Amino acid sequence: TDGVPVFHSSKFGIWPLYLAVNELPYCQRFTKENMILAGLWFGDLKPIMELYLQPFHQSLCTLEQDGVPCTLPDKNIIHVRGMLLAGSADLPARSLVLNMNNSNGNCGCAKCKQPGETLHVSARGHVHVYPFQTDDPCGPPRTHDETKNVHARQAADLGKPVCGIKGPSWLSYLPSYDLIKGTAIDYMHCILIGVTNM
Repeated sequence: TDGVPVFHSSKFGIWPLYLAVNELPYCQRFTKENMILAGLWFGDLKPIMELYLQPFHQSLCTLEQDGVPCTLPDKNIIHVRGMLLAGSADLPARSLVLNMNNSNGNCGCAKCKQPGETLHVSARGHVHVYPFQTDDPCGPPRTHDETKNVHARQAADLGKPVCGIKGPSWLSYLPSYDLIKGTAIDYMHCILIGVTNM
């Protein structure tokens, strides 16, 4: 999901939520006729993810646990189940979906808990950077269980982020979805805009 402006003259935008069926051949998986529109938010502000993702969460839980009855050509009925394997969004949308700090904030990485540091670049300007850590370049790593059961709960109780997590995300309560391993890294912001010149 991501925001798309609707009009040039106003702040209104839409946030479509798309699903792709993993079992389709790769060349057909992301074609227009095979993409599933699972949700749509319209407004002049970014979506309230707790509200936007709730029906999506309920539908995915039902699809995974109960499945959908399908009638085969031979008239037999089977139950087809599905589960969310991976999620993809750019960095700003990812922080909303996962209910965590943005990438330019403290502990803003979805894969590790490195806090980063604020670097002053001018008298009035600063940026949040994540210097390379030679002693632990990939960590300390985040885990689904710690993010869901420790950081999100503590953040909800305290009313402020804990290790970059602002509170629970609907995706963390899906039976088989791993918040950390299942969330893709945003190539566009991390590499194309963050490291190289476009």
